[in-house]
Amino acid sequence: MASPGEVVDGKGPGTAHWVSPANGRHADGLVATVELDGNGVTTWLEARAFGLALPADAVVRGFSVKVVRRGDDFQEITDEGVALLRSGTPTPTKRSLPGFWASLPKLDTVTYGGATDTWGETWTAADVASPTFGVAFAARGQEAAAAEAQVDHIELTVHFERCKP
Repeated sequence: MASPGEVVDGKGPGTAHWVSPANGRHADGLVATVELDGNGVTTWLEARAFGLALPADAVVRGFSVKVVRRGDDFQEITDEGVALLRSGTPTPTKRSLPGFWASLPKLDTVTYGGATDTWGETWTAADVASPTFGVAFAARGQEAAAAEAQVDHIELTVHFERCKP
């Protein structure tokens, strides 16, 4: 498992921009935030530069993404989607969890993907080692009133095995 070297506010899928996105690098209580009006959707919160180095003969079997997150109000924020970044671009396959995010003061840790989930793609050790490989995360507001989404940390685990000759 690894934490990102950088977390930035990306483009799309929505138009609500993340403030202080670098706060998503560490689980330290400092959060990246975004204000959502009504059913607004955030831009991607992009975590990359994980510094991962797999053996050259590694076969990637899956990815687990953990996100520490919360909303500032009860039942106002849901997942828009989580995607992996290949060459800095979100892959077409996205993951999301049903239900509303936990609300203040609780931070909730959720996991997307798993040991056998390649998110619909084939990956190499070089793909994973790229500084533009990573995770893209977006949220959606659910009520007419404004709400704030908060992300404290994004963590990535690459599940792999070595090829045997």
